[in-house]
Amino acid sequence: MGRGRHPHRSSTLHAAGSPAEVLTEETARAVFGPESRLIEDPSRAGP
Repeated sequence: MGRGRHPHRSSTLHAAGSPAEVLTEETARAVFGPESRLIEDPSRAGP
């Protein structure tokens, strides 16, 4: 296993588009589980 690889992460593409289109609560929960949520970063005006 190479550096930077995560053995428990899937290599499946879950969404495609711009960050604003794909970084949603729905995709976060689908990829990381039902307890996941996105937190806005005021310095970047986004998650």
